[in-house]
Amino acid sequence: MQADERSNVSASNGPPLSLVVLPFENTGEDAADNYLATGITDDLTTELSHIPAAFVIARATANTYRGKTVDIKQIGRDLSVRYVVRGSMLKLGPMLRINAELGSTESGAQLWSANFDQKTDDLAEAQDNIVMRMGSALNISIADIESARSLSERSTNPTAFDLILRARATALLPLTRDTQTQAMSLYEQALQRDPNSVLALSGAATTLLNKLFLEMVPYDVAINGAARYIERAQKLQPNAEPLLAAQAYLLDWQQDGLDYRRVQRELESAANRLI
Repeated sequence: MQADERSNVSASNGPPLSLVVLPFENTGEDAADNYLATGITDDLTTELSHIPAAFVIARATANTYRGKTVDIKQIGRDLSVRYVVRGSMLKLGPMLRINAELGSTESGAQLWSANFDQKTDDLAEAQDNIVMRMGSALNISIADIESARSLSERSTNPTAFDLILRARATALLPLTRDTQTQAMSLYEQALQRDPNSVLALSGAATTLLNKLFLEMVPYDVAINGAARYIERAQKLQPNAEPLLAAQAYLLDWQQDGLDYRRVQRELESAANRLI
């Protein structure tokens, strides 16, 4: 979700997964490449706006900070966001390098940074690939940070999304009976608050199958229960990534001869994509 409205909410109380992508800087000598930095900024903003429940400041608003040196804490106060994404682009012959970082508007600290290199034989394809890679990495990083935050803060009146974040943080802990019992309880509480949450339905299905993996529930109970959660989610948002991951996991269990290594890979992928 992109937004250009500015609220009166302080950064510390800003929505979870709220962020702004500042204009990326072209650090090369050729000013003709400025358009490429602009395109990457715009595409990354769009990519991150597809994260479920994310609040992403619109490109036009973010663009007002172009060329300005502004403390990210001030940006957080101005826009009521928790995170700032910023970076630079350098094009050298057939290679494109992007440096990106994620900062907290509450502390001013850098929470994540990475370099992304891409060949530019096909410039349009190169731009798409590098934006997709950045978007995926940022999606996982922000969700992990917010999940841990929600788990530690333990608000007295959590919303459905708070509970989903806690469930996700718990599910990412070592796969044990205790962690899966806690995660399932949190997803069920989230569904009591929001029965139409695709994130909670998908997470509950995955967690129920985890419990089957740990031999905590009978096969039929887990398979039928997970299928019901998935069916409900399909009616709401059939192409949601967390739902597709849960469907793949269920299909593995329904097939003869469960492939342990494949399931472990899909478990990791599903956990990373729950938010």
